[in-house]
Amino acid sequence: MMRTASTLLVLLAASAMAQTRQVRVRIDTDEQADTFSALHLDHATCSCGRAHAGETVDVFIHDATEEDALNDAGFSPVLVHADTEAFYRSRLTSFGARSGPPTFAQGSMGGYFTFMEMILYMDALQAQYPQLMAPKVSLGSSIEGRDLWMWKISDNPGQDENEPEVLIDALHHAREPGTTMTACWLATQLLQSYGSDPTLTELVNEREIFIVPVTNPDGFVWNQTTDPNGGGLWRKNRRANAGGSLGVDLNRNYGYLWGYDNSGSSPTPSSPTYRGTGPFSEPETTAVKTFAEGRNLNAYFSMHAHGGMFFIPPAHENGTFAPPPYDQQYAAIAAGTTALGVGYATGTVWQLLYTANGGSMDWFYGGLYGGQQCWAFGCELGTSQDGFWPATNRIVPIANDGVLFCRYIIERAGPALASDNLAVMDTGGTVPGTWEAGESLSITFDLANDGTQDASVTIAVLTQSPWLQVNSAPISVGVMPAFGSTSTSATPLLVSVSPNAPSGATVSLDVVATALGATTLRTTITRVVDAQPVTAADHDFESPAGWTVGLPGDTAVAGVWTRTDPNGTTSQGQAFNPEDDHTPSGTQCWFTGQGSVGGPAGAQDVDGITTLVSPVFDLSNVALPEINYWRWFATSATDTLEIGLSNDGGASWTVIETLSSTQSQWNEITVQVASWLPPTDAVQMYFRAADSPNNSLCEAAIDDFRITGIQPVASINVTGSGTIGSTVAVALSAPSYGGATYYLGAALTAQTGFLLPPAGRVPLDLDPLFFAVPLLPQVFSGFVGTLSGLGGGSGQILVPNDPSLSGLGLYVAGAVVDLGIPAAVTGGVRIVVP
Repeated sequence: MMRTASTLLVLLAASAMAQTRQVRVRIDTDEQADTFSALHLDHATCSCGRAHAGETVDVFIHDATEEDALNDAGFSPVLVHADTEAFYRSRLTSFGARSGPPTFAQGSMGGYFTFMEMILYMDALQAQYPQLMAPKVSLGSSIEGRDLWMWKISDNPGQDENEPEVLIDALHHAREPGTTMTACWLATQLLQSYGSDPTLTELVNEREIFIVPVTNPDGFVWNQTTDPNGGGLWRKNRRANAGGSLGVDLNRNYGYLWGYDNSGSSPTPSSPTYRGTGPFSEPETTAVKTFAEGRNLNAYFSMHAHGGMFFIPPAHENGTFAPPPYDQQYAAIAAGTTALGVGYATGTVWQLLYTANGGSMDWFYGGLYGGQQCWAFGCELGTSQDGFWPATNRIVPIANDGVLFCRYIIERAGPALASDNLAVMDTGGTVPGTWEAGESLSITFDLANDGTQDASVTIAVLTQSPWLQVNSAPISVGVMPAFGSTSTSATPLLVSVSPNAPSGATVSLDVVATALGATTLRTTITRVVDAQPVTAADHDFESPAGWTVGLPGDTAVAGVWTRTDPNGTTSQGQAFNPEDDHTPSGTQCWFTGQGSVGGPAGAQDVDGITTLVSPVFDLSNVALPEINYWRWFATSATDTLEIGLSNDGGASWTVIETLSSTQSQWNEITVQVASWLPPTDAVQMYFRAADSPNNSLCEAAIDDFRITGIQPVASINVTGSGTIGSTVAVALSAPSYGGATYYLGAALTAQTGFLLPPAGRVPLDLDPLFFAVPLLPQVFSGFVGTLSGLGGGSGQILVPNDPSLSGLGLYVAGAVVDLGIPAAVTGGVRIVVP
């Protein structure tokens, strides 16, 4: 094939500099896919595998002969990066060389640890937590004599206990340093959260967890040698092969169906998926095999990069699944990961990528202990845009995602309890759904064991409320098999509300399920005696419902929030914009930019910053308000979806969440308003999607927004214009507390409020106005008094005739004290002097 002189010069220059070029190739037909796969090139997207017709594939070009082969085969590669290592380094922050244990995400390779830094970091954790983490143990040596280090975490790490065992490894492929960081981050979270996070504490107590952060130390060290600032792209180990090539793909060297065919692994030594001369020909895979065969592992999880995928076995052939009943059980575990909110695709490797044989996941699944004895899983961490060396500021978000998967697998290595359809039936009262004094409560729910081991389960109700009486002893549900479920409708848990429970008293109980080897399942239910449920807002967005777009600081030139029926978009197999809204009977939702049907994902995604703003909600007379909504968010890099909450009509905002990881499916989110701000009559929320700088794909969507709560036992109403020289009337109503003492108060702000146990949080800050109110009876009259027999009280605010007060805002709230005990708080009503 003829080439221009300039093309030849470019190829020669690339070869001379030994830089890795990244090029993009279009595969149009099955014949082209076969031809392309036969070239055994090094894939730049996800991992190395078979291409398919209709795809574009990025590959790494390590020398001129590889690009010659592409051109000779009839392809027209398009340059993506002339120096891929330099591209990756450009996204990394330099922290310099370290002499001691590094801070997480501040390793000398652009935030990533070197091999020695990883050892120093993990050893420092072990020295800090010797009661939970055993000293490192070498599983064996690599080709070049480096140790494959393993650390064990458990409540008695120096003993072999009869507990489910889990092996988690990383970096089979040397250019996937984010997996090593995730393994280190997992150890950090397990140890630092022990004693404070109940679930993590129980996982450490009930499991034996083995972590191998680097399975391919020689390849890893080679990358840090050639590219000490990060970005190295060597994949295999450093085996000297016949013919002069180097390296075996360790994740094609395991014994289960090793060499099954030449598409799932390669017999060619120079191929990036070269499987070696035989199963377990490499000392690294042999070391893992020897360790596993000497243990009683119940679960295995191998981390790779990149592409945002969670894998179940097998991987060796299209159309193959685990034999029944394992096929459905593996599918159930994969489906359960969607609740993590990470947004990874799930399935077998051949469903999501390509066929692969000789992989570690398949050997643990099909070969270890004779097969079907160890539950095996894998993942590709990070997005396709993250690549093999994600930007430094992506290390922690990706590690957080990985830890979620690790926790999920660790828990399911034994019994794992879950519940659904919890219902509380109240009898003996006058208003259904309301807990009233003297009523009986019957609690039922569906219980499931989502884990891989049987469990003997006990359920119970616990409460510390003086107004609740538990009438059921703990109930044995019996042995629940792995992946089994049952209903407790035949054995309801019984509770009664004391006949003396005062109206307005806050009561709570915990529904608890326990089993040996399982983390405790606990559901807390909180109610207010005599309070009825209320709905303060219910927006399915089939109409605008008062929502608006835009706040100061918005810069978006595309992808601005819009409300209509969305057109779904995808990029490299990942969904970005939703195809449908969430409302079953609806079609519309708020989302960021409407692209054309079948158009590219980047045509109308967010470019800049765009903010969706709710109307103002009056929650001053809603007790325990809870915001519930469904959202969607997808990013190809480091974009964010920021959620803000205000209780002063947007005059000030509190950021309650910043989402930076992809959740490209509808996820239900719940926000307890009082956990962030005291509820007032001026509550507002915003959703701010930001792709700034504009260099990646970013999409967000919101649907089915509701605010619910319960009727308070006390309420407040303010009337009057608030103009200078006028009178504002404040009416307090607490029908259950006729004759009780009431207090009214006013303050300039209500950002934090203050606690008045046991009644709750008063929506007033302790600012100068709050303390001045008792000293100004001529302005604030009737602010202390006794409720009438019907529970009514009133006060007045005489706005001084002072023009300088124009624009002043203040909040008014009230409290009821019965028999010397605070019984109820209410208010947070805002008054603004015109």
